[in-house]
Amino acid sequence: MSIFIKTDKVGLSRRTVAALARVLSSAEIHLGTLFFEFGIESRDLGWGGDPNDRALAFVRGIEECFNPDEAKSVFLEIATRMFQTEPTRVEALSRSLTIEGFEYRDSRLIPVTPGAVNVANEISALESELQGRGFSTAVTHYRQAVDHFVDGNWEASNGQIRSCIEDLFVSAAVSGGLTTDEPRAALDFLRRDGRIDPKQWNLFRSYWDDIQDNGPHRGLSDPEEAVFRIHMGTALARYLLSSLRG
Repeated sequence: MSIFIKTDKVGLSRRTVAALARVLSSAEIHLGTLFFEFGIESRDLGWGGDPNDRALAFVRGIEECFNPDEAKSVFLEIATRMFQTEPTRVEALSRSLTIEGFEYRDSRLIPVTPGAVNVANEISALESELQGRGFSTAVTHYRQAVDHFVDGNWEASNGQIRSCIEDLFVSAAVSGGLTTDEPRAALDFLRRDGRIDPKQWNLFRSYWDDIQDNGPHRGLSDPEEAVFRIHMGTALARYLLSSLRG
């Protein structure tokens, strides 16, 4: 099952919302106060004594009581509080928000990529379209790239995004009638077949050349490089898939 689902509910991925719930479940905070503050204390949302259940009930309550824009603002507000009050517990939440295009800086969460509000939806849309076209290997590598990034395994994330892009090239070419398992031959075919023009071919080739190290092969990486590769790979993959719709 996709790690990014129901993003239309709050404009954030389920992974990020779940990461926030995990922080809340272990934080030095009275969850009942949050229920009261945000006006959801009277709803039947599973008020069991277990902190995990109460945290999940709280985030579900936010989803149910607010429209998507309001819910997203509430989640970001609460996440900001956790960064301020629980700095030792927010590591995974921080990385998940980075994937979505947000960074905690100067005591607040700020968007650091253009269109950050749509990043989770782009990720979900990419997964959905890859799966819908039967490109199951590519979507598996993509999900693992995101998993590794959130876990802080930059090199492993880089390796998986490369595998995703390479399989996407091959799968796209095979769907057009070419028999190959070589990414470069597949990319050349897509240019000859008119699916991408020479400038687009050069852009795809340059990106593919750039992602060969620091994970796929020797070399270390860092969160900045890893998130760049995921965001760039997401955009290029969605663009390539759009060229196959005609």
